[in-house]
Amino acid sequence: MQMTVPGRDALVTLHLWYPTESDAATVLLGQNGLFYGEHVRPDAVPLAGPLPVVVLSHGSGGNAPRLGWLAGYLASEGMIVAAPDHPGTTSGDSDPFRTPLVWERIADLTAALDLLESAPPVGLQPDMSRVASLGFSLGGYSALGLGGVRVTRDAFIAHCSAKPQAADCAWMVAAGVDFTAVDAARYDADHRDPRVKATVAIDPALVAAVDQAALAGLTLPVLVINQGEAATLPDGLDASGLAAAIPGAEYVAIPGGAFQLSGRMQHFRRDRDRSGGRGQHLLGPWTARPGYSASGVARGNFRFPDGRLLDGWWANPRKRGTARPTRPRRSPSLGRPVQVPRNRSCPACAPVWWPCRRKS
Repeated sequence: MQMTVPGRDALVTLHLWYPTESDAATVLLGQNGLFYGEHVRPDAVPLAGPLPVVVLSHGSGGNAPRLGWLAGYLASEGMIVAAPDHPGTTSGDSDPFRTPLVWERIADLTAALDLLESAPPVGLQPDMSRVASLGFSLGGYSALGLGGVRVTRDAFIAHCSAKPQAADCAWMVAAGVDFTAVDAARYDADHRDPRVKATVAIDPALVAAVDQAALAGLTLPVLVINQGEAATLPDGLDASGLAAAIPGAEYVAIPGGAFQLSGRMQHFRRDRDRSGGRGQHLLGPWTARPGYSASGVARGNFRFPDGRLLDGWWANPRKRGTARPTRPRRSPSLGRPVQVPRNRSCPACAPVWWPCRRKS
């Protein structure tokens, strides 16, 4: 789907994943040298009923289809996932001089929500009262910014002046980007979208640029994840202090995690054994407890440390604190020829990727 975003001089590509009961033929999406692809059913009829929404933001140099392993899982759990390719910071289109224009990425996410609210694809019923933002690396900040976390240009300049080799500075510093030329009013602005009811940020960038004074007013639930402990993270990417400053935020550091600014996150991939079995879906931070290991937890359940499921937490406020999903769990097999547990009430449910073609 090509959508119009205010301030962009070209249309922005938006990818949608959603659940379906269709048994139509599948195609392989997002296969590359690092991640297994996901089998999806393009243009299938969406599952009936209002569905919660997740807006998903890729990291600098990434793209939405590469996050299909995560988007597909969320869709198989009964959610609509809207993920734009962010011009200027996407694969094949990464520009160090556009990367500091962080408000553009957040505008992409807002436009995706606008489209789902005003003109969703035929048959899709987004529940705009149940919206969460999720992102990796620079997309992690984009998700936080949509939830109301603000940054300041001066703080970022000070950070990069003190640590020019920091992971969130080095590429731009090497290219000769003049940060003082960045529009401070736009950079420092509050980009909060009131439709967002929860935020998840994985290895968020711009931690050192966050306006700490503005964090006290945040009220929505926030989960911050680092792939590694403080001593192993690159400069500027330890988000434990950020999480501690956000009222009620939860923080998880994955022991032994491996960070890559590009979003190549080994402990969040789906592993499959050689026989084609589904294996472990390592989204472990939601179930992280003392003794967590990257290879042995959760099998794909998005939970907080106290056991709350993602869709039992933000997607249905009436059931907060429960350990049961608010919708029947859907088969994450994605059409692969393997035996996996299936929901008796929905034996054919599988996620769908919508390769949207119409203009908004």
